Amino acid sequence: MAPKNSSGTSVWVVTSAPDRESEGVVYSVHASETDASDAANAEDASVFKYDLVKAAASTKEKAAKPATKVKKDSKSTSVVAEDDEDDDMEGDDEDAAKAAKKLAAAEKKAAADAKKADTAAKAKEKKDARKTIPQGLPNALGGLTILFTGTFELDRKSCEAAAVKYGATLSKKIADCDYVILGAKPGPKKLVEIEDDNIQTAKESDFLNWVADGGPEYNGPAAKKQKV
Repeated sequence: MAPKNSSGTSVWVVTSAPDRESEGVVYSVHASETDASDAANAEDASVFKYDLVKAAASTKEKAAKPATKVKKDSKSTSVVAEDDEDDDMEGDDEDAAKAAKKLAAAEKKAAADAKKADTAAKAKEKKDARKTIPQGLPNALGGLTILFTGTFELDRKSCEAAAVKYGATLSKKIADCDYVILGAKPGPKKLVEIEDDNIQTAKESDFLNWVADGGPEYNGPAAKKQKV
């Protein structure tokens, strides 16, 4: 189920207060009800919806009202009462500003999480689309002694197993090879040995083609072409 997101005019507050009228500790502010509920469950807390528009309207309404003068014998007492009301309005403004700031941070985090999830999904899709070893011909690699070096789109063990399955002999020494199958980033020492011993090389794609159609030493029946 998709998370319930804030409309942009409200946030979800996770607090220790048992109800809206009680005071409590604010643990966190979230842009979606789902995230707030998860956080509340973790803190064993309550969740309340805080309407930023209503809060801002309330603040404007208080600012529009004339300061209430308290009738006292002393003029200084009346001034103190007006100052107290001003402090309350400033506190409301600060709360609204903090809530708006937390909302912006929550929305930014949500966007970052969505981008991260999209990147992970694309990486998985790319991984799933990697090549697979084709159905090969019997003894397609018969007569070949080969060695794999570097990294491959398929893991090296799968390639080596396929090589043996289709008749090749694996070697640990480059000097004993007919071909070295080069993956990405082959070892520098092995490249020097390949050049010194004048060993033939092939790519992973060549190896997969050999499996499907027969290697350089293959003399059996040709592979059947699939209908398109």
